[in-house]
Amino acid sequence: MKKEKVTIIGTLNMELILAPLKKIPSWGKQVLVEKFDLAGAGSAARVAFPLARLGIKSFILSNIGDDPYGKIILENLKDYDLSREGVEIIKGERTGFCLSVVKNNGRRFFLSHLGSLSSFGKEAIERYYSLIQKTDYFLLTSYFNLPNLGLETTKMVFKRAKKEGKVILLDPGWDPSGWPKKHREEILSLLEYVDIFLPNEEEAKILTGSDSSEKAAKLLISMGPQEVIIKLGKKGSLARNRNCLYQEEAFPARVVDTTAAGETFNAGILYGLIKKMNLGSRLKYANALASLVISMVKKEYPNAKEVEKLLKGTPCDE
Repeated sequence: MKKEKVTIIGTLNMELILAPLKKIPSWGKQVLVEKFDLAGAGSAARVAFPLARLGIKSFILSNIGDDPYGKIILENLKDYDLSREGVEIIKGERTGFCLSVVKNNGRRFFLSHLGSLSSFGKEAIERYYSLIQKTDYFLLTSYFNLPNLGLETTKMVFKRAKKEGKVILLDPGWDPSGWPKKHREEILSLLEYVDIFLPNEEEAKILTGSDSSEKAAKLLISMGPQEVIIKLGKKGSLARNRNCLYQEEAFPARVVDTTAAGETFNAGILYGLIKKMNLGSRLKYANALASLVISMVKKEYPNAKEVEKLLKGTPCDE
């Protein structure tokens, strides 16, 4: 029986989270925040950690620098009993770093330095492709924060994985360059190889030029995916397959920090896939998991029993 069920390609970096920010200071000025948190995570880890708490192990394909921050990330992977086989240490490079500033309404902005992540690309994929072969589910996240990966390498990996029968999921993440036409076209050209596409509401609208999530989902599903699942933030989530449109409201939550909400939602979708839930039940499960995480003062991911308690016995199977 396979130990790891999922392979995740994405970022590993340090995260400094400052909250809550009441107003953005002007240049040369200062404001104070009440809380900060320093964590070794990144988009790949933020999916793998909640999955691990739910009993699902993942391989991560990414890299870190040979610095103290990289060591913190390796220790965090160890704490969740996650394999470090696909994580390369890049000599002479610094680990990526992200500053997340959280407003008092829960919204955020980010400042990032990619560090070693700038070098992750085709060669690393080829060295560790065997890890993808060992798993049934393959998620690519934070496409634009892995600039050396590129469109052609991504297409090559997707084509190969699809031929081998893997379920391919894509969450492109936000484009730091502001979604120029070339980047929009890149993401849309990948959709013919993708089984499940996981943008947030703003990304889906930008990619399609649509004024609603429903219209965006309809357009995106026509480009190849089996499912389009759109994260709607406090409104919950929406999904479309070839036959139906589904929408589930968010669970009530006292928002403490929305950092990792999207990645946690993705973990919920993956968990639902592995547990053979139908699409509507997967949306509900992912919403529940994300709501628990954004309401936690300290990021301790919930286990399956805690999620089921929030769901109040709602059936999650076909």
